[in-house]
Amino acid sequence: MERVVVGDRPLDEWPAYLVLFENWLRRALGAFEPDEDRQLVRRFATWHGLQQLRQREAREALTPDLTACPRHEINSAHRFLAWAA
Repeated sequence: MERVVVGDRPLDEWPAYLVLFENWLRRALGAFEPDEDRQLVRRFATWHGLQQLRQREAREALTPDLTACPRHEINSAHRFLAWAA
């Protein structure tokens, strides 16, 4: 049986909560308007949220609680941009 490889790892070796966070991020960004805000939040999420979670995942298993803070920060950044507009 063949293994599905995503990036540099087989799919079954990807950390579940990191994959769930990335899926949530994709859905959340799709709902953010206007496009300029979406791009800013995407950059912030990639630079800060995803990087932080990937580094943490390298040291320990992620949990829902560990992904809650980056989700909150991303939603807060979007709300701030909407307020500032």
